[in-house]
Amino acid sequence: MVIPILRPLTIPLLLGALLGSGCGNSSGSSSPTSPSGSTGSSGVHFFGVFLVDGADNLSGPLSLVATQAAATAGLFSARPTAVQSASGTLTPGDAAAIPLAGTYDGTTFNVTGGGYSITATVNAATLSGTGKAPTGQVANVTGAGGAVSTAPAGTYSGTYSSTTLWTYSNSRDGVGCMWIVQVAGTLVMKVSGTPDKLTAEWSDRFTETEVNRFSCPFAFNGGGLKSEDWDYSGASPIRLAEIIQSASGGVSSKGITNLQAEVITGVGMVGTINHQTYSLAAAVGPGPAGNITSTSTATANFTLKKE
Repeated sequence: MVIPILRPLTIPLLLGALLGSGCGNSSGSSSPTSPSGSTGSSGVHFFGVFLVDGADNLSGPLSLVATQAAATAGLFSARPTAVQSASGTLTPGDAAAIPLAGTYDGTTFNVTGGGYSITATVNAATLSGTGKAPTGQVANVTGAGGAVSTAPAGTYSGTYSSTTLWTYSNSRDGVGCMWIVQVAGTLVMKVSGTPDKLTAEWSDRFTETEVNRFSCPFAFNGGGLKSEDWDYSGASPIRLAEIIQSASGGVSSKGITNLQAEVITGVGMVGTINHQTYSLAAAVGPGPAGNITSTSTATANFTLKKE
């Protein structure tokens, strides 16, 4: 019997002690969106990852904003002492974004929402701290950001490398696999306009390489150069949502890619990218009916420098 290997539409992932950060592939229509509730371009904006070791369904991209403008000339050297309100979102696993609310005192974000809690400290342009999921499991929080730029126009580029996990199962004969896959590539964002009216062209060129496998009789076959391109028009921060659905040869696939990015003064383009995908196929060959499924979840931070 020949077992078809479904190559998910991928991007990056951080997966506890096993993993790191990265990006994705598309074959359908893309629809950039700028959701309501966007915080605009004033103040302090950090993007990061909320990571619960070994729990993809509780981990995901994180966005934190000081909603009352704290972006002063001395933001990181002479921190404001007044406690300000803070807001943000956390998107765990394949769930909808969870609103967060709390405070920012110029040094530390303390926010909660949906049973999650986060305490993260700002140090120059980095964010680090801990959190707790509704299950009580502890999370590691990392990110980057700072004072939002009032002149974001320019071309930003950089490389990334991350490690992501693919799972494969065949319910007919009990075959199950996990691959650890290294995703590495180059990102380019061309931005024009002002924070209240931006246009952006985005490109991602990347490769996927098997690093390791578990209980797999066959190798991962998703290698080769891949690419993804988006356009964006709207207010900052840049928010892209691409939904990919396809059906071919008995295989149905759905992928959702979410990207958030902001130009930070003295740092560059900072953001997170997240991708979930699910594929299903009727099992082929002799024997009783069964299903082959392949799933992937990926999340990463990125920082691009101005050219």
